[in-house]
Amino acid sequence: MKRIKVLIITGLIFGLYAQDIANKPKEGYLIKTVWEEYDPKEINFLSPDGKIMKVLPVWKVEYTKGKEKDMEVRNFSEVLVSENRRYALQVKESKLVSERLRETVINRDITLRLSYFNAEGSVLWRKKFSVWFISPDEEGYGYKVSHSGKGILFFRSKRVGNNEFRTEVYVFETRGRKVAKVTHNSLMRKFQISPDGGIVGARVSDGYLFFLNVKTGRTKLVNAEGDGWGGFFILSSSHFPSESGKILIGWRPLGGEYSKISGGGIKMKDVTFNSLPDALSEFFGKWK
Repeated sequence: MKRIKVLIITGLIFGLYAQDIANKPKEGYLIKTVWEEYDPKEINFLSPDGKIMKVLPVWKVEYTKGKEKDMEVRNFSEVLVSENRRYALQVKESKLVSERLRETVINRDITLRLSYFNAEGSVLWRKKFSVWFISPDEEGYGYKVSHSGKGILFFRSKRVGNNEFRTEVYVFETRGRKVAKVTHNSLMRKFQISPDGGIVGARVSDGYLFFLNVKTGRTKLVNAEGDGWGGFFILSSSHFPSESGKILIGWRPLGGEYSKISGGGIKMKDVTFNSLPDALSEFFGKWK
């Protein structure tokens, strides 16, 4: 009996190891973006000898006839590629629009399909979500891929009252396993994910910055507004992201005060998640 248990456990471990190896792209395979003049045209998955293994359009829009009168279905797709060119996220969106104006029909669910590829062009996982229209000026949902491709961020917000919202934040790893999920009772925007996929950040509609430690599931709200000043952060939505595991937070004057200070008056500092302050105004001290 013990021998059978050992064999089962060994088989499970080997199976998980084999699956992990299969999910990792082999050395030499890369994803290349092909440009047409000044616009990205398609995504090519290349073998070590330059052979094209798979091709995806960078983005595509087409309309099909809807089941309801005077309605169409807008089918949109786009592809995001990780900075290291080892992984790609394809997102397909289907939503009902008016046939004449082609504007989104409010109070109808929007279907979102996510597919994650390695550099060989193999699909590692697929997921389907319902998302909701907020307004033309608000992000009701979104997605990002970390520089390493090891963290895939997805968020969706829903109106739950007259001016009340609930936002769900998900982080998946390369095999599609959900490594974090949190819910916040507010509208959130300007999401970022750190290069290693370990930290998520966003702006909250009431003047706070939101941060999530993916590994521990801990969250932190930081007051980012003051009298004539405002805060910001940088994780990976920059050509110069902060050091892995760190969060670059900043504090700057707003409006006319900006031009009165030499160099713009911006203050910045790299901090760890555990050292995030409750308020940026207290952290940076009195402005001089």
